Amino acid sequence: ATPTLSNGALRNGGQMTSCIILKFDDTIDSIGTLDTYTLELSKRGCGLGYDGTDLRSLGEMIKQLDNRAHGVLPVAKRCESALQYADQDGKRKGNGAFYLDIFHDDLYALLDAKKENTDERVRLTDLSIGVILRDKFMELSALDEGYYTFAPHSVFRATGIKLSDIDMSVWYDRLVANPKVRKTFRSTEETREMLANVAAESGYPYVIMRET
Repeated sequence: ATPTLSNGALRNGGQMTSCIILKFDDTIDSIGTLDTYTLELSKRGCGLGYDGTDLRSLGEMIKQLDNRAHGVLPVAKRCESALQYADQDGKRKGNGAFYLDIFHDDLYALLDAKKENTDERVRLTDLSIGVILRDKFMELSALDEGYYTFAPHSVFRATGIKLSDIDMSVWYDRLVANPKVRKTFRSTEETREMLANVAAESGYPYVIMRET
């Protein structure tokens, strides 16, 4: 791994860890610390992963007012800008990947951000992206049924559990049935095709499983 090779024999040469995962809360304070962590860790040679699953999706409520949240893309752009500024101790460019759960309402927006024909104001040119799959999605996909993505803040308000922590195998049907949970119906086939098409075009997203 690059940081290990670059820093292993140097005094005060930075981290030898290839990748550090940053998981942050859906608050301004938590989002604000991203710049500090990103600049400091990238300067020391670390690659960074970000789990944005608990961030409010586009149009969610802020201070009891609907349609106020800007979604995950502005946060992903902040991460990209900080990585572009702080290279890895001068040895290579800052490197990071922004992950989102397959059940997050902004999933398609994040995937669109890696397409070549996307508006440059939202396109992620350097930041990698990743998708976190779930057992429940694989189950619904095998049945070729549609599925719902959810607005994370509405899930937390309804259940007291963050989207990244919720067990979809237990909670999925309850979330679908709950009128207080904001949700979007999608096709599992369309989602699979979009993952494949974006991967063919850009090489992303990375794919990991949250459970199995």
